[in-house]
Amino acid sequence: MITLNIKKDREHVDIRFPCSEKVITDALKKIGVNDEMETKQTVSEVVDFDCLSLLEGQEVDLDEINYLAKRLDSLTKPEVDKFIVVAQMEGLDEPKDLINLTYNLNRYTLIQNIGDMTAVGRTHTLTREMAIPADDSRDSEYAKIGKELIESGKGKWTERGLLFFNDDIPEERIYNGETFPEFDYDGECLIGVEINFLNAREYVYLPCEETAIKKALARLGVENTSYCKMQVDFDRIDNEKLLQLLTDAVESEDLYDVNALAQEIEDLTETDKFLAVVEYAETDDAKTLIAIAKNLDEFDVIDGVYSDDELGEYLVENDSDYKCSDNLRDYIKYDELGERYRIDCNGEYGNDGFVYIPSGYSLEDIINKDMGMSFGGM
Repeated sequence: MITLNIKKDREHVDIRFPCSEKVITDALKKIGVNDEMETKQTVSEVVDFDCLSLLEGQEVDLDEINYLAKRLDSLTKPEVDKFIVVAQMEGLDEPKDLINLTYNLNRYTLIQNIGDMTAVGRTHTLTREMAIPADDSRDSEYAKIGKELIESGKGKWTERGLLFFNDDIPEERIYNGETFPEFDYDGECLIGVEINFLNAREYVYLPCEETAIKKALARLGVENTSYCKMQVDFDRIDNEKLLQLLTDAVESEDLYDVNALAQEIEDLTETDKFLAVVEYAETDDAKTLIAIAKNLDEFDVIDGVYSDDELGEYLVENDSDYKCSDNLRDYIKYDELGERYRIDCNGEYGNDGFVYIPSGYSLEDIINKDMGMSFGGM
């Protein structure tokens, strides 16, 4: 979408936007900038997307360029054409203004085919109203609107079509040049999180690169979320229990831990088992939940078993170590067998059945093994 040549002293590097945080960080290192937060750099050349040529020679914030590129990448081709002609006509040379233009394209109507008055009217109406009926019930109305628009003489010819200014639509300054407006570019995150500090808001889309969180907090002027209020802005999680775990974490935990938890939840292949073990652990601490997810293979769940008696019978019927001939089953005390097994395996009965640790390790041992933490919430 946008390719800039960035220079630092005598070093140059091309960066194609939109891109990940890692791409920006790696590019900065190539020109001798080792601080990932040092994103204000000089544009040597606009390699791709000529309408931004006014940026050449300027110091720009690469994060702003990346946000702008994401906004542009989400537009249709006619919308991008309109952005280009307006940016050139208005002589916009600041990323802040270019970003705000992407939020104000309904103030301009670009007609690229003036031969069909119905299509002209439909385009103009859609531009202004942002949505129109999909059927042809208003075609005669659109034709009238299109004819009146063309005959108004208010259009300006550009290399990409006839441009009209919708002066009655007020401009909205969505981006203030400090904190980015909400914009879920990829549409693939599990949750969008709104971070509030004083009167400012930032958004992160989890799971994400840690650098994205660091930069969002820096734009708010804080190092961590201790003094921030956080809440889930939107989600793409079908499982209510998983959503509740993340929602609770967002409202009370460190954002980096919430992000790590979101990553583990996204990678889960055994959701029901994870939730059963979480119930068994009796905790909603983010670090503990992460450790459980990472060590899920250490646990087992026997569905439909809710008592020592049922567990003892299950072992005799399914575990080769406890199998015996049918004529001996009447003498087996299933409840005692189940109790002994439950204690040996640190097992508990929950809503989803019997949860236990086959190795015999304690829950604390497993949690502490990789995380090096004290286990809380038990």
